[in-house]
Amino acid sequence: AYELGIADKLVMADQSLPPWVNHNGKLHPLPKGRGGKGPKGQLELLFGPNGVAKFALTGELLTWPGKIRAGIGALVGHAGAPESEETIRQWVTR
Repeated sequence: AYELGIADKLVMADQSLPPWVNHNGKLHPLPKGRGGKGPKGQLELLFGPNGVAKFALTGELLTWPGKIRAGIGALVGHAGAPESEETIRQWVTR
């Protein structure tokens, strides 16, 4: 923004509020913890008032197949990046 000369037009969000995404003209809250470290912070992120569990069960941003896929990805993980450079085609198909 500074390089483009539009820094004076930036509007900063209140950090105490949850982040939101506008999708198809509707605002959807995203999960946000309070930044706590360790197990307590992780539990708050999962089960807090704006946690991942509430987002997964009641949120409308993802479809149920998308929620299931995200849950599986969180539990199983994903393949790591290969050791050497790869093309976009290789990255998309791995």
